[in-house]
Amino acid sequence: MPVTYHIGQHHLNPDIFPDPYTWDPARFQGPDAVDKRIPLSFIGWGIGRHPCLGMRFAKLEQNIILSYFLAMFDFELCDAEGNRIDKIPDNWENHNGWNAAKPGQSVKLRYSLRKGIGL
Repeated sequence: MPVTYHIGQHHLNPDIFPDPYTWDPARFQGPDAVDKRIPLSFIGWGIGRHPCLGMRFAKLEQNIILSYFLAMFDFELCDAEGNRIDKIPDNWENHNGWNAAKPGQSVKLRYSLRKGIGL
């Protein structure tokens, strides 16, 4: 008889994650990060004895989607009012140079279909 652990119940536990239905990747940043306060508070794809069987397929799908986006669209950074930003904001929260981080100010991505590409 197989035994499974329902990860959704763990990741949506308000005792571990305050406001668990809010998308907030910053909850794992800084010295007071959830995963530093509570061991094994985040159970990712590759955790445990049996990692997710679809992990490689999902990563392949992500790469294909990103490749299509880069090939089919022109894009640029802009502020909340739609003004083009020519350089990365100075107050970008990149603590160690390795992890994904969010900018300190509101940054949007404007994109348009490249010329000569028909859908």
